[in-house]
Amino acid sequence: MRKHSLLITAAIVFSLLVLFMSAPSYGGEVRGVTDQTITIGAVCDMTGPTNSTIGAFGNAGGIRNCFRYLNEKGGINGRQVRLIIHDCGFTMPGAMAGFKKFIYKDKTFAIYLPGTGQTRALAPHIQKEKVPTITGGLSDTVITPVEEKRYIFIPCASYQDQITVLVDYIMKDLKAKDPRVAIVTLEIEYGKVGLAAAKKRLKHYGLDPVGVEIVPLGAVDFTTTILNINRARADYVIVHLDLTTAVPFVRETKRYKMGARMLGDYYSCDEDIVKAAGIAAKGYIGSHAFNSWYDDTPAMPELRDVTLRYEPRGPKTRNRYYVQGWVVSLIFAEAMKRAGKNLTPERMVEAMESLRDFDTNGLSGSITYTPTNHKGGESCRLFKADVEKGRMVPISGWVKVAK
Repeated sequence: MRKHSLLITAAIVFSLLVLFMSAPSYGGEVRGVTDQTITIGAVCDMTGPTNSTIGAFGNAGGIRNCFRYLNEKGGINGRQVRLIIHDCGFTMPGAMAGFKKFIYKDKTFAIYLPGTGQTRALAPHIQKEKVPTITGGLSDTVITPVEEKRYIFIPCASYQDQITVLVDYIMKDLKAKDPRVAIVTLEIEYGKVGLAAAKKRLKHYGLDPVGVEIVPLGAVDFTTTILNINRARADYVIVHLDLTTAVPFVRETKRYKMGARMLGDYYSCDEDIVKAAGIAAKGYIGSHAFNSWYDDTPAMPELRDVTLRYEPRGPKTRNRYYVQGWVVSLIFAEAMKRAGKNLTPERMVEAMESLRDFDTNGLSGSITYTPTNHKGGESCRLFKADVEKGRMVPISGWVKVAK
């Protein structure tokens, strides 16, 4: 019996020795973290309908080049960032496939997601797998309630905030009296969020939209849409479209002599609209949470220089979504740096929630997170189309959303 007990004890001791001797160093114990690297995954639309804003010269390019630059300067607490990009084609199955690949094959520590619908669908999986996530789906709905979406953050003011600023501009800055406001939006989740936000803010002033036009992503024919707006005798139109759909819409308004003044948020506030639409964009107002490539803010010259050094054969300019990608990388990097060498998902989230007035040196408004609010800020700027320059030029400082 005694001999048998000794054999059992020896077996247990041997098993424990094997376990501890084979255990990896700390970096290997956390998914996506080694002693030398931190693996980040970015689900982006590289080939689909939104690739101009989320692809190689948009979000994905900004994320990639900023991390490359940070790696050049020494990385994060002695580790290099290893970025993997998955092309989702801006589809739900593509985003789901990318997430599964990142978590179960590539073993990424944190991820970036491209849209509202994709983020909402993946939220339970993000919570289960404890994946620190920043999303380009800038809806309040992707981060609330926080206790169910602890690991998800958005990098700036939401769509709801940007639309609120536009409606307030009509009512307070333009001092419109009983304005007739129409809304043009998309049939996808992004569009539904924007429509609800516009209706809510109009209701704040005792108004209802005089017309709501819902169009498919990538639409090119707006004959019926514009004629309906004209029949509704709209004074203003809130444009909540993606960039590729906003360009032909704004351009076509001249052809059909639409008299209503246009105000667009986020994807519908971009230099490409002014360049493509020309005189049709005269008087166009936009709200956005990121500055443009052309702005003379402290960090923009460095961003421009680094970008053109890395990609001398690429386009000579980039859009705001590239700037957004750059800021996403800065947020990830700052949080990982604050989390320290002992990097874990929980420490990462706590570090994110410790950011207070994080300064991007003018690429965006200051960024603040708390344990109860995972929205990066509530400030955006107003811009106006300069048709001669082909740009959206700022007409305000950072405007904080009024409640």
